[in-house]
Amino acid sequence: MLADTEQSFNADENSKAIAEQNHPAFPKILEESVYLRIDHIVGNKKKNIVGLLPLGRTSFLDRVRRKEYPSPIKIGRSSLWRTSDIKKLIIELGKTA
Repeated sequence: MLADTEQSFNADENSKAIAEQNHPAFPKILEESVYLRIDHIVGNKKKNIVGLLPLGRTSFLDRVRRKEYPSPIKIGRSSLWRTSDIKKLIIELGKTA
């Protein structure tokens, strides 16, 4: 019985290690949130928020309009991006860099 528990624990550790090798370490906000506002994606100096992507708000929104970057979900007047879409974008941009 104890051996089964140890094996499952080791399997969990192995799967985490494999996942970390395949993907870069993401910032904490990407692990905790389901949706992101534009300030979290491109940053906001006035609010002291560091962006995930190294480009400005206008450049990001231009690329969203041209369908190069994922489109937001509209909730009321707010535009929110799925965290999974932004993770995929970061991985894609990392491959082309």
